[in-house]
Amino acid sequence: MGKKTEDCRLYVGGGCQENVLENTEVNSRATIYLNLAAVLLMGLDNEKWDDFIRQNNLEICHYRDTDDFNSFYNIFLKNLHTVIATHVAQRNKTECRGMEYNPCPLHSAFINDCIDRGKDMMEGGARYNFGSVSLTGIGTIIDSLFAVKELIYTKKMLSLRKLNEILKTNFEGEETLYRRAYHVVTENERTLEAAKRLQCGDVEGFGKLLNASHDSLRENYEVTGEHLDALVELARRVDGCIGSRMTGAGFGGCTVSLVAEEAVDRFKKVVDEGYKDRFGITADFLVIDLEDGAKKILL
Repeated sequence: MGKKTEDCRLYVGGGCQENVLENTEVNSRATIYLNLAAVLLMGLDNEKWDDFIRQNNLEICHYRDTDDFNSFYNIFLKNLHTVIATHVAQRNKTECRGMEYNPCPLHSAFINDCIDRGKDMMEGGARYNFGSVSLTGIGTIIDSLFAVKELIYTKKMLSLRKLNEILKTNFEGEETLYRRAYHVVTENERTLEAAKRLQCGDVEGFGKLLNASHDSLRENYEVTGEHLDALVELARRVDGCIGSRMTGAGFGGCTVSLVAEEAVDRFKKVVDEGYKDRFGITADFLVIDLEDGAKKILL
């Protein structure tokens, strides 16, 4: 960003989160915080933003005519660019008046180049003068965009119009749909976390994620059924079962359980007997060994 290599070695922590070059840079990032989720809502015909949009003369595009997620996402990016550009223009206008309301002559004496340039740090005397807009809600916007993609465009569980109506009432009367959306978002998070647990060899942590996944499929997505729930319940009773959940589309079928090798025989006995007592059905077991997965083999 236009900084000399030797100056970059001077960086220190400054403020809440930003790094600055010690005695060399004035870096203002905390003057504007931009809520990314709010930008997403602006395109949903949400009346609560009408006054804000009008007061700031923002040209916000709506999502109402989008037929696919890519179109929706491109409109969001366009709106984000509009809001950021407006914020930057306002920030630059405010920063240009810094000397009027906050001159810092003593501080400027210790900032490189202020004396040589004969300028206060608040009027651009420092060697480097940078500023930016701080974005907040990055995790929230990722979850929100993923939920929109899955619920509206992939699984078509609701329309944009319906989503807007629900947001106006904060899911009042739509608790079931809220649980469905909650599962979609949290399952995505569990999947990403599971990959991390496996990469670092945390088998116990991975097992807890398996259990949490099934619990959410049962309570929030409601696709398990009494047979699958019974298999998971029986599996979790066995000392040595690290985690268990349903697999497949749900409403019947199979479960997948992570079991210590020395507990496999006991696991099969407890689950089979319990399942047979409850339903009069003999359970089938497929015991597999874990491998490294697909990989290139050099011959």
